[in-house]
Amino acid sequence: MAICQLCDVTMAELVDFSGQAAKLAMLDADKQGRLERLMEKNNQGRLSRKEQRELQDFGP
Repeated sequence: MAICQLCDVTMAELVDFSGQAAKLAMLDADKQGRLERLMEKNNQGRLSRKEQRELQDFGP
């Protein structure tokens, strides 16, 4: 059963659609590749502390 049905609410009551749309940033191919490698290592639990900081630097 979907959460909306279970709670007897609409999707609009659960999610605030009134905010500004987020802007997406495009990375160049080198940065995108690096981000993907860091995310893969993160998923495997193999990031060094330096790589953890590097991955965090990609965030907002």
